[in-house]
Amino acid sequence: MKFCEKCGTALGPNAEPKTSTMPQQTTPVRNKIPVEAESIKDLNNIVGIIALIFGILFLISGLLTLIVLIGIPLIIFAIINFIIRGAMKNINNLLDQGRYKEAKDKELIWVILGFLLGGIIIGVIILIAFLKYDALLRQVQ
Repeated sequence: MKFCEKCGTALGPNAEPKTSTMPQQTTPVRNKIPVEAESIKDLNNIVGIIALIFGILFLISGLLTLIVLIGIPLIIFAIINFIIRGAMKNINNLLDQGRYKEAKDKELIWVILGFLLGGIIIGVIILIAFLKYDALLRQVQ
């Protein structure tokens, strides 16, 4: 028994293949980036989510304690975490564009700032992402 190559319909011994009136589905072509770049992007996304959560928590805590002026540093930390989240998105955009060296340079800045201003959790995850750039750059070359 034969089958139509386009639609998969079973064909009899004298049957001709039917032309399908259904439009062909096309899968969008996505730029293929190296596995290491995907790994770095995943870590940056994790940092972004953690920074967003910390930012929201600091902002809420800061606003609740603003009456006694304890809240001002918490609001500052909230703003810093929102900035870290934005920076991780920008670095991921550079990775999507294949600008790995530039992304690595920006990631290094955020390793330092992440430890100093974002906290140990954020700093460690950004450091892990930064360390993956060497393998990525070797893979690309």
